[in-house]
Amino acid sequence: MIYSKHLEFESVNAQLMEVMFPVESRPIFAESAFVQTNMFEEVRSGRRLIRDYRAIVNSAKNEVLCVVSKDYNLITNAEALKYGELAFAELFKVKGDLTVFKVTSSRRNTICHIDLVHKDVNFEVAEQDTWYPFIRITNSYNRTYALSFELGFVRKLCSNGCIFSKEVIKIKYIHSKPFKTPSVVAVPDELEAAKKHFIQYMLELHKIFIPEEFVFPIVCKALDVKKPKLGAKDNFSIQREKNYAKLRNDVHELWLKYREKESGSAYTVFNIITDLVSFQEQYHNLSDYPLNPSSFYHKSSRWAENFAKISSNNEFDIADYLEN
Repeated sequence: MIYSKHLEFESVNAQLMEVMFPVESRPIFAESAFVQTNMFEEVRSGRRLIRDYRAIVNSAKNEVLCVVSKDYNLITNAEALKYGELAFAELFKVKGDLTVFKVTSSRRNTICHIDLVHKDVNFEVAEQDTWYPFIRITNSYNRTYALSFELGFVRKLCSNGCIFSKEVIKIKYIHSKPFKTPSVVAVPDELEAAKKHFIQYMLELHKIFIPEEFVFPIVCKALDVKKPKLGAKDNFSIQREKNYAKLRNDVHELWLKYREKESGSAYTVFNIITDLVSFQEQYHNLSDYPLNPSSFYHKSSRWAENFAKISSNNEFDIADYLEN
């Protein structure tokens, strides 16, 4: 299982290089049966220039990734990484030794998330339970995402992570607007508050015991996983049934492993949730994960915050919670 995978401070070079391919903006031409040149169009060898649009191209493969408007400003993943490093250095007042510990990308590498961490920037949630804040850099070549940076936390023991805050790093670049090298607006008070709240929620999760029969339903509720309808015959539905069955089995195995060290608390469930999300490329049991991987990191943190708050109420009942 993935449980024993400690956070490693060595850059994931192979994964990183996959999203660092050369990319460029190219003009688009349409085939033309006639030759005409005026102020509105230009024809070269029977081709007419499409003035209002450009193609974003993977130069290494000569593959068109997206068609964009002429005002689109291309930011490469290499540039995005550089800006993320500047953001990290400004937020945490450190220089050098940044590690890319995880890269998540879409099948055609049109979307990528790059996670940055520093070995000297960490804190303890409980005794010998070390977490590291990290910055997630998000960039896309198909207009799905603007260049943005988010704050997350990753556990040293098992490399499980979640995205916790969008408010700490005040940067978001829209590709259709003129681009300037971003100056990071560090918000130390909000950064410290995010860390404080995270620790508070984790300690609250330690306090509540979770009976084993409720673990899988809680994981499904946290990650928005619905029980599939049985008996469907199309390939998509059959695969969802298989994923659901595998998820149930994986949750059970993770529960047994985490429970040995963490005594079966809601914190144990949180680590199961973040394990599944952080290593989905190995588990392959969340059917909707490929559609928006980053959203599952947010689901993990939202569940932790919500569950920590409601479970502290003396009248809290797990069965009622699962029914609502």
